[in-house]
Amino acid sequence: MQSNPARALLSRNRAVVIGHRGYAVRAPENTLPGFKLAIEAGVDAIELDYRVDREGIPVVIHDATLDRTTNAISVFGTSKVRVDSKSMAELQALDAGSWFGPEFAGTAIPSLEEAVEGILGAGLVPLLERKAGSAEGIV
Repeated sequence: MQSNPARALLSRNRAVVIGHRGYAVRAPENTLPGFKLAIEAGVDAIELDYRVDREGIPVVIHDATLDRTTNAISVFGTSKVRVDSKSMAELQALDAGSWFGPEFAGTAIPSLEEAVEGILGAGLVPLLERKAGSAEGIV
């Protein structure tokens, strides 16, 4: 029988510690550095949000637009640029870290695949919040 990390996590006789959007008070939310810091802090699971790019590829970001957590306004010359209007390459070329602090400059928006692989690779449970896109496509 295959092990079930989520079931094992919930069967513990203690509170479950979840890194909401990673470690969002110490690193930019929904980024690989934020997930890494949450893992190092000893969380049990990491919650993240995903949407899809123009081609339907899942990317890890909370908002429908890129304004709040990236440099999209300066790159595209306009505000309220939607995540689903850009390709993966365009999204990953944005800076998703400088808004949080200079030490995170150049941080990319991760694909859902790379985020989940990193979380699972650390032995943790990823908790996915679908903001847009097909749930069936993720399963």
